[in-house]
Amino acid sequence: MAVSLVLGIVGAATGIGSLAWQLIIWRQGGPIVIADAELGAKDKDYRAIGVIVRNIGRSPISVTGVRVSAKKTGQVIRSNMDLSRTPMPCRLEQGSAEPLIVSVLTKDIRDDLVVIVDLADKKEVRTTVPPPPPEQLAILKAVRAAEEGRGSTWRTMRKDE
Repeated sequence: MAVSLVLGIVGAATGIGSLAWQLIIWRQGGPIVIADAELGAKDKDYRAIGVIVRNIGRSPISVTGVRVSAKKTGQVIRSNMDLSRTPMPCRLEQGSAEPLIVSVLTKDIRDDLVVIVDLADKKEVRTTVPPPPPEQLAILKAVRAAEEGRGSTWRTMRKDE
């Protein structure tokens, strides 16, 4: 009686452990996509945002698009992928990474940007863009305020002032 009870408990524990292990393997079986973003070079009117999309999962997936939005308001910011050499949709194989470049109008750069990577399975991956340095952000805010007519007037200081 005691032997069969011990064998029954061991069998039940083994079955539950096996079921848990299968659940872990099943969850890691599909594509797992992560993204990193960083502010890049700037032009007269545009600022590039570099995005590296990685598939660390076990199966391939396609990236159908990349968007930029403001984290606080959720407003989608007009952007384009003209600088990126990767046509959309692009396929991410298992263990591969794809660099993408999104350009955004310089006046739309703010400290709460989020890059949204759209996937073929209708899911999306979000990553925040590190804010520009404080001195650049202050200049961008002053320019934006002046364009909107709220204008803070500022002048260039000479070294001897």
